[in-house]
This record gives sequence, C-alpha cells and structure tokens, in this order.
Amino acid sequence: MAPIDLSSAPFNLDDEAIAWVAATRDGLTPRDKLAQLFVLLARGTPDQVAAEVRGFKPGGITRIYSDDLVAEINLARELGALSPIPLLVSADLEGSRMSLPFGTSVPNPLGLAAVDDVEATTAISTIMAKEAAAVGLNWSFTPVIDINQAWRSAIVGTRSYGSDMDKVERHALAQISAFQANGVAATVKHWPGKAMTTATSIW
Repeated sequence: MAPIDLSSAPFNLDDEAIAWVAATRDGLTPRDKLAQLFVLLARGTPDQVAAEVRGFKPGGITRIYSDDLVAEINLARELGALSPIPLLVSADLEGSRMSLPFGTSVPNPLGLAAVDDVEATTAISTIMAKEAAAVGLNWSFTPVIDINQAWRSAIVGTRSYGSDMDKVERHALAQISAFQANGVAATVKHWPGKAMTTATSIW
C-alpha cells in the first residue's frame, strides 16, 4: 500500500507538520492507535468526561453540553492537555433548541429558510461557529440537508431548510462555508429518506 501524501489536498501539510504526524503516530501503542478510531458520546459532567477521555484516549467525543459555560470552557482546556493528539469535539449546531445551551439564541434552519437571505444564514452560522470554537468544539453534525417533504415529521421538522431543493442547497452551502471559515468542520446529514417519514420518534 502506497503511503498517503500528506503534502497534497486535503491535508496540505508542510514538512514540519508531516514530521509531527509521523513522530506522534510512531509514539502510540497499538491499543492507543485503535482507540483513535472511536468518538465517545460524552453526556456526563465535565469531571466525568475528562476521566473518560483520560482513561480511554479516544480520537474524539460528541459532547452533550451542560448550561455551565465556565465548566465547559475549563473542560475544553483540560481536554487539550489530555492527549498528544488534538481531540475532535463534536455536537449538533442547528440553531434554536438544537444548539449550545449557553450560546446566542438564533433561528432554526426553517426560520432562516423563511427569511431566505443567504447573508443572514452566513451571519447566524458565523455566530454559532465562533461560540462553538470558544468552548473547543471543532466538528458539527450540520447542516441538515433533508428535503422535508413529510412536513409533519418529528424527525426533521424545523431542523431542515424546507422542501425546496434549491433553497436547501443555497443555505446549506452558506452554513458549511461559514462554519469551516471559523474552524468548525461541517458534516451534512441525515440518511437518505429520513425526511420522507412521518415517524414520531427521532430514532
């Protein structure tokens, strides 16, 4: 198997960064290399989460944030010191109730679609990304790109930019650009067909 060229896209690393990758990888035990494949769901208190990360040494966590901003900032600082490899810290940044509990109150995607101003979506997404980065969050499971044809669906509902495909595309691309410009990786969702169901449960 040919080695991965870390100097080319999407990595674009310089010689110093490539040397760091090699040295860090070679310094990991087989067990710790395996643990890097896992992203833990982190629902507990900041102290509990820090203990889990310290013990398991995962590649990342998906944080269910508390409303204690100071505790979450302290957790982010502690997580940065627990591993030689920076953690992926993920969450759902969708606006409205699906966002950081201590963050700025912003509209949900359907509200932004109703306004239908891509500049407004960019501005709102920038606010969310900057606040997320301030607490160490660097990966969001958004935007929601479901074409919401089953409008009674409790699974998608206001989390989608609606049922107009062109509108969904415009606003989703604006959110992706704003997030990634502010240090938060964006991951679109959901599974195909999710917005076609009228199920009353998210899972």
